Amino acid sequence: LTEAITSLESGEIDSIVTGIGINVSTRKFAGGYNAGSIFPDGRIKFTRNELCARVADYIMSFAEDLNSTQSALIQEYRKRSILINHDITYIKNNETFTARVTGIDDNGGLEIINQLGIKEILRSGEVNTIRRQ
Repeated sequence: LTEAITSLESGEIDSIVTGIGINVSTRKFAGGYNAGSIFPDGRIKFTRNELCARVADYIMSFAEDLNSTQSALIQEYRKRSILINHDITYIKNNETFTARVTGIDDNGGLEIINQLGIKEILRSGEVNTIRRQ
């Protein structure tokens, strides 16, 4: 989960806030999403604070030497991405576009080919997958 914070004067991105969504005990998800949770049986084995601490420890183990691990992180991100080779919609300049995700660049941007056949890199914003029946 990411959110860009833009300057009111220039419209440029000032900073980016990132977050993690963790499903703790939900068994069924509205809308038929294919998702899981870490305790699907509903028996939560630690507190929210313990979960946050464990996640922070895990992230910090990568952040200690980010330059040497960046390539490995991007490779893992590519391997686990559910968007590659799927059609998406995204909003740019208040207009909705469709595109095919073709990959993830070395900086984590989505490589796409939009509905006009133009290659682009998406670095911020929200994308939605197009579900095919």
